[in-house]
Amino acid sequence: MTAKPITRQEIKRLIRQRLSLAGGGGGGGGGGDGTDGVLATLTVNGDVVLEAFEGFLRAQSGGQLESLSIAQVTAALDIFTSTLRGLVPASGGGTTNFLRADGSWAIPPGTAGSAWYFDPPLASDFPTNVTAGTPTNTSITDDVDVGLIIGTSLSSEHMFGYVTTPPSLPHTITTRFSAVGATGNTNAANMVSGIIIRNNSSQLRQVIGILNFNQMGFRRVTGTTFGAAGGVDIGIDPRHGLWLQVENTTTDHFVRISDSGKSFIPWVTLNGANYVTSFDQIGLAIAAAGNNGTYRLTCDHWEVT
Repeated sequence: MTAKPITRQEIKRLIRQRLSLAGGGGGGGGGGDGTDGVLATLTVNGDVVLEAFEGFLRAQSGGQLESLSIAQVTAALDIFTSTLRGLVPASGGGTTNFLRADGSWAIPPGTAGSAWYFDPPLASDFPTNVTAGTPTNTSITDDVDVGLIIGTSLSSEHMFGYVTTPPSLPHTITTRFSAVGATGNTNAANMVSGIIIRNNSSQLRQVIGILNFNQMGFRRVTGTTFGAAGGVDIGIDPRHGLWLQVENTTTDHFVRISDSGKSFIPWVTLNGANYVTSFDQIGLAIAAAGNNGTYRLTCDHWEVT
């Protein structure tokens, strides 16, 4: 058995306590309990008494006595584990990290920034800009609070977006985004924003997401010509965001929606003339047909599996 470290001050305290018990509290000296007077009579041989007491403790414990500072005692103690008590590890400072049960400090999941998103994309995730017509005031911005922001001013049959190269088929895109008209245009007919699936050579593309700011919709486009739009009013407030999932196969775009991002329900299957053949780009886009205005798309989750 290894003895616990004990300081000389603690040994003196124990001697004082033992002398007090043996002497019954009498004897003169400065102490109210009489022990100071008793110790005073041992000052000449004080070291002898102390060394004898240390030897007694060593003999009883079989350990090595040493005088330790508070810093040395702290350094000798272990960090806590899942089964043993111990010290808390150094936090590194700051106000955002919290201690986990595994002993590490981390930001709680879902609390990064001031939004509750899961996996916000970065501008660098979409390296290629795609356009139709002549959009103006174009921008893509990383925002630590709300996610990725795409902004543009569009007029009749114009489109603006950012894309990346998709993985091999089949794959699934899961995203959460919102769309607003920054100039107060909150019900723009023939305007759609969301996921873009695009063939770079033919410019055939399908934009799937929020239609006219108040519907779930999609719009197939060839060049700058908009095809017929499909949409359904599901009571979406675009400022609150939409969870959208598109599973791409070699023949179909299976579109699903969700209010939580966890359980998705089928909405529409796009195939035949609505399927983008040999597409080689996926991303986020805003498209308008017949409306002028400034628009903004904000994405706080993007995942491709």
